[in-house]
Amino acid sequence: MEWNPHTGHLFAGHDGGIHYSTDGAASFTEISSGLGISQIYKIGQSALDPNLTIAGFQDNGTALIDNGVWRTEIGGDGMECIVDYTDDQVMYGALYYGDMRRSTNGGNSFSTIADNGTNGITESGAWVTPYKLHPTNPNAMFIGYKNLWYSTDCKSAASNAVTWTKISGLSTAATIRDIGIAPSDPNTIYFSRNSGSNFYRSTNALSGSPTWTDLDGSLPAGGYPKDIEVHHSNPQILWIALSNNIYKSTNGGNSWADVSGTLPNISLNTIALVPNHPQDAMYVGMDVGVYYKDNTLTDWIFYGDFLPNTEVLELELYYEEDCPSKSKLMAATYGRGLWETPLYYNGSEAPVACFEASSTEGCVGSEISFTDYTAYNPTSWAWTITPATHSYEGGTSPNSQNPQVKFYALGTYTVSLTATNANGSDQVIKTNFINIDETAYTLPYYEDFESMAGCGTSSDCGTTVCTLSNGWVNMDNGSEDDIDFRVDSGGTPSANTGPLTDYNPGTSSGNYIYTEASACSGRTAILLSPCVDLAGSTTPELKFAYHMSGGNMGILHLDIMIKGTWYENIIQPITGDQGLLWKTMTVSLSEHVGEIINLRFRAITGNGYQSDITIDDISIVDEGVCMVTSTADTGMGTLRHCVENSVDGQMITFDPSIQNTEILLLTGAIAVDNTIDIMSIEENNIGISASGMSRALDIAQGKNVHIAGLIIRAGTASSGRGIRNMGTLTLENVDIYDNNAMAGTGSLIENMGDITILGNCNFLIEQGN
Repeated sequence: MEWNPHTGHLFAGHDGGIHYSTDGAASFTEISSGLGISQIYKIGQSALDPNLTIAGFQDNGTALIDNGVWRTEIGGDGMECIVDYTDDQVMYGALYYGDMRRSTNGGNSFSTIADNGTNGITESGAWVTPYKLHPTNPNAMFIGYKNLWYSTDCKSAASNAVTWTKISGLSTAATIRDIGIAPSDPNTIYFSRNSGSNFYRSTNALSGSPTWTDLDGSLPAGGYPKDIEVHHSNPQILWIALSNNIYKSTNGGNSWADVSGTLPNISLNTIALVPNHPQDAMYVGMDVGVYYKDNTLTDWIFYGDFLPNTEVLELELYYEEDCPSKSKLMAATYGRGLWETPLYYNGSEAPVACFEASSTEGCVGSEISFTDYTAYNPTSWAWTITPATHSYEGGTSPNSQNPQVKFYALGTYTVSLTATNANGSDQVIKTNFINIDETAYTLPYYEDFESMAGCGTSSDCGTTVCTLSNGWVNMDNGSEDDIDFRVDSGGTPSANTGPLTDYNPGTSSGNYIYTEASACSGRTAILLSPCVDLAGSTTPELKFAYHMSGGNMGILHLDIMIKGTWYENIIQPITGDQGLLWKTMTVSLSEHVGEIINLRFRAITGNGYQSDITIDDISIVDEGVCMVTSTADTGMGTLRHCVENSVDGQMITFDPSIQNTEILLLTGAIAVDNTIDIMSIEENNIGISASGMSRALDIAQGKNVHIAGLIIRAGTASSGRGIRNMGTLTLENVDIYDNNAMAGTGSLIENMGDITILGNCNFLIEQGN
């Protein structure tokens, strides 16, 4: 703390930033202004996702950054961290002295699997206890306490059932500080300790009785190695960070060569080898700065531009050997947070061709964008796509760096890219890379899940797999999401959450889809729609019903895919208890007219069982036109649904597939409460039958309704009628007959408004007046 006698300001610098007080420390004002000043001990970089890193902070716990969003996971002091290199849902973090925890749900919760007194371990470790996964078996792990311990079920066993075996027999109080495992031979392991004999090697570490060689006497300087890195293909070659230098051994640590060159004479803390690099490329982190070297260079190159002058305690790589341009170096600093940078390029290498597509699945007519990720500064590109049923769009061509391509036929497409620079060319071919596997639905589009088979409602989280139909897909549990949306009816199984009926028609037998939240907190379900073509529409509109009742309610997101790219959160995410009722959401899609789209619903359960998230009755219609596609009385695509969900000025038409059929009304007259047109394309070929149970249409006061080309019959009521009109009604080419009423009271139309008759209309009174 510092005191300014001129202003009376008391300044405090600490792990959380810089604050000052002007009132004798009664209150403080932060002046860090967003400066990242966290002190990171260790990090774990995902091998699968360049945007996922977990970090251990002094005094500020363990946190992960996932696509730019930080989330704290473990309190206290954060230490070594690892993300499973085969499964991002599995990660490890630790507190002091070796209290190591595992998460199997992407960091949402952690439980201890190793500590002094836990799962057979009888020792404590260093303040920052080292542990590493087996290089080829993610179920196996090494952790260094006073001795080296080994588990073969660190991933698969329950947290309280993970088994550990001590594989070294050292008896002194010294603790292990780092572990080096040969990637090409995991039986060869090196470790360092902080006192006594500081360096050991085993070449049979995984045998029943491993032997260890004390290499302390061969170390080239005093102290213990802070970092040990072993060559990717030769277990006898390794590098160590010792004091202020980096040393290399080619004989398993029996002798050493100082390869520090002109590195500054300050503490060298960490080494990062580029995997499988033919010239042994590597980076080192020091108390100030990062440096690079490979076998083509005679000395180290400073690689710390724009990096703050602060201690770098650990370096890790995200590396894609087949696509090195996407690789990056991560630097954990002690005082200025986490930094990243692209890998070094010397300017003399030929390209390494690489590309990605915005999507590898699509419908006939889908447009997909290709993005070039070729390394080492390509200057020209040549794309080849077979078969030829495609075209280049958006002003792009086969020689564009990032072309846009539209596909016109069902089947698979092979895509190749040849990239060139002044040093040469490279080609990458992806066989059967694009799969055009369906034809897009046209408007109007409806899905109410009534035709889908129900799924289980057991409280088994991601175990239940629900296979949907009609082009709807649940993503794969355990890889692409955690749980499935389930088809259900009659109410979800848990009390105080979920609906009792479907949305429309609101019966206990009607289907909906939902996420089962019991014993399944914080889990994600992803639901994908089929392709829907918005071509020919003017004002397309998405509408869906949702039910989110419960005290632990989670969150519902909605995304849209355009040209193979997902755009997230096209509505404000729906979160929290929405009450014990169905609600509807309407989304304008007008900006996407002419596009083929997909929808993606992402539901994340809350922190308890009262978090069933339910969806029903998804429709995409042209706001100006609603097309009747079903002759049923109720449900999506019916005349009743179109009329009751209409807006003033809307036109209701009939799909050609139901021409020359009859719509049976079984639940009463259809209430017409808006100014609309109900139009059949051809004259008198769509019938509306009230089934002798009610009148057919009931037109509200003040509404202008135009009906054309229909047959209205079999209406009945105490005063008869096919139609009751209280507004302004125009009938054009309409037949009305077989509408019964009590004698002396009936009429085809009970008119309390205005009627205009156009064209060829036929009215037949059969009973009543």
